[in-house]
Amino acid sequence: MTRRALLLLQIAVTLVALAARLLAPGWLAAMMLFSLGLVPLVLLAPLITATLALPRGRVATAAVAAFAITDLALLAFAWAYPDVRDTPNEIAVPAAALFGLGDHLGAPGGAFIAAYDTTGRALTLVGEAGLVGYLVCASATAALVTTLRLRRNRAASAL
Repeated sequence: MTRRALLLLQIAVTLVALAARLLAPGWLAAMMLFSLGLVPLVLLAPLITATLALPRGRVATAAVAAFAITDLALLAFAWAYPDVRDTPNEIAVPAAALFGLGDHLGAPGGAFIAAYDTTGRALTLVGEAGLVGYLVCASATAALVTTLRLRRNRAASAL
């Protein structure tokens, strides 16, 4: 895979993740909007940095695999992490809103589900695992890309 293709893929994954978060109208979505993009930028900074630090040309298989795992964790977080509002025991989860999962509160097919039902708890666990996985993987991906770039620069200067 080339650097350009990977960069386009990262942009697509980022847009899908941001769009998913906007399906869950709660405080996290409000923070994303009111911060004028600062919150998403801070969350995505390691991934953006790693992508831009890639050398031109073909990307190493290890780096592509690291980006793929990081993207999966980001999408798990974006689709399953619950967003809260002022009412207790109500959460908004993008996957629940899109697929009609969970014990809906209010109108059938509404955006909010009960946090205490099995679906709400399961989606919360998946979202939390996605967030932790994303933070770990994004940091590891940034470190891997930096290491690969340093090796490539040393090899080029040795010639």
